[in-house]
Amino acid sequence: MAATGERTPRIDAADLGSTLPIVLDAIESDHADMASVSRASVLICRAFACPTVVTRFRSESGGGLSGDVPPSAPQCAISTFTSSSTSPTSGAPVPETARVNPLIDLLEADKPVFSVWVNYYGVSADHQVAATAQANPSYDFYLYDLEHQPYDVERLRRFLQDLLDPDVLATQGRAAIKPVIARIPSAGRELNSWVVKQVLDAGVAGLMFPHIETAEEALAAVAAARYPQKPGAPDYEPEGRRGFSPAVPARYRGVDQLAYVERSDIWGLDPNGELVLIFIIESRKGIQNVHSIAKALHDAGVKAILWAGGGDLALSNGEPPYGGAMPKTIDGIHAVLAAGSEFGLPVGLNDYTDIEVNYTKGARAFFAIGPHMLAASPLTAGQRSALGR
Repeated sequence: MAATGERTPRIDAADLGSTLPIVLDAIESDHADMASVSRASVLICRAFACPTVVTRFRSESGGGLSGDVPPSAPQCAISTFTSSSTSPTSGAPVPETARVNPLIDLLEADKPVFSVWVNYYGVSADHQVAATAQANPSYDFYLYDLEHQPYDVERLRRFLQDLLDPDVLATQGRAAIKPVIARIPSAGRELNSWVVKQVLDAGVAGLMFPHIETAEEALAAVAAARYPQKPGAPDYEPEGRRGFSPAVPARYRGVDQLAYVERSDIWGLDPNGELVLIFIIESRKGIQNVHSIAKALHDAGVKAILWAGGGDLALSNGEPPYGGAMPKTIDGIHAVLAAGSEFGLPVGLNDYTDIEVNYTKGARAFFAIGPHMLAASPLTAGQRSALGR
């Protein structure tokens, strides 16, 4: 589906506190310094998706931002709110659906991506963790656990808000805020669609589904995570089951509601889709079916990460998790890597051990754990260089 026409981001102006009235008053003043006003109003709108300033400023400036935005204003702060097909600063084409989720660009370029859990194994997802995580350049996205941690969507929403660094928004744009992918509590065999839509409606960039064991479970998860498409559309299947309530996630992503609906389709299914799904293969049954799971996703046009979950897989094999000999578990991890490579799906691993070797086998997503990793770098500069990062 494609959003058409003028974008109209929605948010109550009161949410901008005392800053917005000052900007509005300045815009309406006969003696306003329009260069300063334009910079302030555009940046505020870019960060909070507010239509009020844009509407009034367009009226003041004769119907468009492009004539009055100073060259020093960041291009990323302008393009979302202009209907022009060219950049107001450089004249270069501005894609109306430029991605907010930078994780996809890295995966599309076949680059490895790095992550750490932000509320698991001694890490508490509070405002200090959010500030530390957003400031760490070593990680591309963050994992938020709702499977083994309490199912608290409101706390997840607060964490997402705490990631929004005003300076980063003003100078680098919304895409510089680190994406968060949440692991839901329900396993594939007990998938609950209400959990999927509640977590997505908080504004996350994707979902991690634990204990996926069959192709049917994987495709059911895909259906639960996407809005229904127009009947007859090439990407109608798997038929979307997500309920429509995009106001909160659209506001968090910094786009209007129609743009959010378009961008929140699944990566691969829609050229503008930005939701990244991770399927954890972590049981003997999942390993037995991993080839058919990967094939079903590939045939449906879904691009997703297959995560080889070593801990639960070891228990499923009767082997000690994370200690001692576990040959069946290692064989299972190799089976996930092989299925991902065959069908062009990136594979995720639990740690950074032998990262260069695993990269050659198809591993593209690497996850760290523990408070000692939150502010650190999981790789040396030499390792990053060897992996093209």
